[in-house]
Amino acid sequence: MRPVRSVAVSKQDFLRVAEEHPALLMAVTREFSRRLAGLTSRMLAAMSEDVPVRLGQLLIDFASPGAEDLEEFVPLSYPLTHEAMAQIIGASRPHTSTVLRDLEELGLVRRRSDRGLLVRPSRLAQMVRGTGPTVTRHAG
Repeated sequence: MRPVRSVAVSKQDFLRVAEEHPALLMAVTREFSRRLAGLTSRMLAAMSEDVPVRLGQLLIDFASPGAEDLEEFVPLSYPLTHEAMAQIIGASRPHTSTVLRDLEELGLVRRRSDRGLLVRPSRLAQMVRGTGPTVTRHAG
């Protein structure tokens, strides 16, 4: 979630350029397919994993860049509300808040901080992989 710059190209102009430069059309198609495959993969994973695992992975994804192996608490690179987290992982806001409380009890996150939500990326990664602490009360 960062600023994006874009340029709008009309369908007519795009098709004209694609006719003149078929390699460009193939490159655009490859990139679109790659991104669609990645989105599909993330969506399938989100639907097959329990809420604590989906939330843990989201928090790892939003941890400060380069923090994946850190044991200490680090802030998120972008502040997320409980509502935003719930929408991203496909859970209700109350359920997401409950799972965050459980993660805090396990020492994986710290919710009340002057720097916002803090996370322990390496410990969250262990939970996501199933090799660390687990949230058992609210798995659905």
